[in-house]
Amino acid sequence: MTDRHDEENEITELPTSLPPVAGEGVRIIGAEEAQAALDSGAVARRLGEPELGFGEVPARTDVADEPTAEHPVVSGAEPDPRFDAHATQAMDVVDVDAGDGIAPPPAPEGLPHWSEPATGEVPIILADATPDDALDASGGLRYRTGATAGWTEEELDSFEGFEPEVDDDLDLSALATPPEDDDVAFDREVAARRVRTTPSPRPRAGAGTRGPRDPDHLGNGADRPDMLVRVVTGLGMAVLALVCLSAGRDVTMVLATAIVGVCAFEFFAALHARGFRPATVIAMLASLTIVPLAYERGYFAFAFTLPLVMVFTLLWFVFEVVHTRPMVNVAVTVGGFVYVGVIGGFAGLLLSYQDGVGLIIGVAVPVIAYDVFGYFVGSQLGKTRLAPAISPNKTVEGLIGGMTGSIIASVLIVKQIAPWGNLGDALALGITIAFMAPLGDLAESMLKRDLGIKDFGAILPGHGGMLDRFDALLFCMPAVYFLARALGVG
Repeated sequence: MTDRHDEENEITELPTSLPPVAGEGVRIIGAEEAQAALDSGAVARRLGEPELGFGEVPARTDVADEPTAEHPVVSGAEPDPRFDAHATQAMDVVDVDAGDGIAPPPAPEGLPHWSEPATGEVPIILADATPDDALDASGGLRYRTGATAGWTEEELDSFEGFEPEVDDDLDLSALATPPEDDDVAFDREVAARRVRTTPSPRPRAGAGTRGPRDPDHLGNGADRPDMLVRVVTGLGMAVLALVCLSAGRDVTMVLATAIVGVCAFEFFAALHARGFRPATVIAMLASLTIVPLAYERGYFAFAFTLPLVMVFTLLWFVFEVVHTRPMVNVAVTVGGFVYVGVIGGFAGLLLSYQDGVGLIIGVAVPVIAYDVFGYFVGSQLGKTRLAPAISPNKTVEGLIGGMTGSIIASVLIVKQIAPWGNLGDALALGITIAFMAPLGDLAESMLKRDLGIKDFGAILPGHGGMLDRFDALLFCMPAVYFLARALGVG
């Protein structure tokens, strides 16, 4: 074999005790064979090399011992060659833990050896300390063992920044109490309405007038301002409607167009607020056009506007007027137009008849009666929830009261208005409204709950938005139109 460090002492022949191997060039021999060759004198040692025993590694003289992070130089300690990074490359694997009597190099002063068990001590680190501050008088690191002995006040204060701050004034009671469920709140409100307080004595003369009875029988008049606002707003709407109805079909058509337009605006504004990006301009133009077009051209208005809305909405997203998801926003655009514009367009169809004003009154009066009767009966007697997943405040008792009120209003009031002069026609009208009005109310509540809003608008004080007040009317107008066609009235 050859040694690259000394080519002058190249071995040219093998010892006689080692049998030759056919076809073999350079062969790597083991340590025992090498020792046997040395003992027999078949090979010579390197010049100047000390005679070593089996397993011993000569020290490197051609590379200076430089301190490293893994093997620092310790003053006063002679490094073991087997732990030198360069020597280990040329030595066989030596098990230092095999009990060969050779101890590992000593650890630096002030630090435990790596083979010793962990002590759990943490070196002190001060925020404003210099490197010399962490050393004790002997030059070793200082450790914090948990005891305060031997530490100064400044050093102890330095650990306060690592502890979490606790606000003693923080009220955590809200975190421990879960939010109240809608059903629980509804049960609590209903239970409060059942409480009958002792009526207060009649005030003395001149002390003032007695206020109206609390509609919810709460005994505290807390809802009187809200009820007053509701009544005043309702009276204002009724006066405006009567003025337009008395002015004839043209003015009534303008009022219906305005109502449908405001409802459409509220609906698409709510969609925008919840992150949708419909083609609002197209839907608004179509909603404002369909009522007068239906008033003038009848069914042509629906056959004309609906395809146009669909086509132009698709082109709206094809040309990326709004760069967003087209599938969802096309759906909400067309769906919103159908819900508000197409259904609201039946007001134009009703007004296109000769007795169109009477047909509109036949829809409006029973719907108003349904809302009023349903509200008062439900607030006073409501116990069984109608659809808690959609609207927790609606009750079966309120539904029955509203349906009864719509039938009574149709028979007693609408029967006096042409073309509903026949008792059977008026009764059929009341029954139709009684079934369609709650469906429209529930449908609108479902949409609001899905969008996570309370009302679609706030244009009507005490009532919310225009769509919140005319949601039941939207479902009733197509039904009344086809009922009038079936009965041959108008």
